[in-house]
Amino acid sequence: MSAILICFQNSPKICPELVQQEKELDKLLETKVEELLKRSGEEAIPDIVSLMRSLSMEDIPNLPPGGGLASNNCIYHADHRYRWRSLVTRASTDPVWKFVLLSG
Repeated sequence: MSAILICFQNSPKICPELVQQEKELDKLLETKVEELLKRSGEEAIPDIVSLMRSLSMEDIPNLPPGGGLASNNCIYHADHRYRWRSLVTRASTDPVWKFVLLSG
């Protein structure tokens, strides 16, 4: 499949204020995800659906119109980072998890 991109001189430009606002939103969401995961404990780490449900009940400013939480992929990245760090930490202390991590 091919795509042709046509650019015009008077096309809309990137707004630095909105870029900064989006970075702040990403940082806020990552912090909230980390807090929810840490609060849950090691044995009962919630899945992504539970995280999204918990976040949707909170008042979060500057969410993108139309997509809201679902359109912001930093939630998925923060969740993945936390789970990976948890697995690596567990593998460093438990030989069974170390074997699972290295053989997987």
